Amino acid sequence: MATKKVYAVAENIEGLRGTVGKVRRLQALKKEKEALENEIKNLENEIKATMVENDVYAFTAAGFNVTLNEQANNRLDTTALQAQYPDIYNEFYVNKGTFWKFNVRAVSGASTKAATTKEVVEAVKAQVANG
Repeated sequence: MATKKVYAVAENIEGLRGTVGKVRRLQALKKEKEALENEIKNLENEIKATMVENDVYAFTAAGFNVTLNEQANNRLDTTALQAQYPDIYNEFYVNKGTFWKFNVRAVSGASTKAATTKEVVEAVKAQVANG
């Protein structure tokens, strides 16, 4: 399904004005999440290192059972499969489809002030003129 991409400044479109605060909150929460994930990873690594150093792979602390177990896994080497047997790879492994990807990124050098309608019109005219 092909979609038409329309780029606009949310503050200038009645139906999108309410999304400005939501986008800001979303980005703030993503930064908090990243910081928390990093802290969790660091704490887990410190605990695992201490367990290995002390040759202890299970213990109880603060009402929690903590274990560290080695796990084996088997994975398909898709690069080798594709190189040696491209027909089989394409027949069974490649699933083609479409999906929607939602992404929010900071605009480089962007101001947080809302653009005027005149500024938006001028920007669109410039994009059209430049092809």
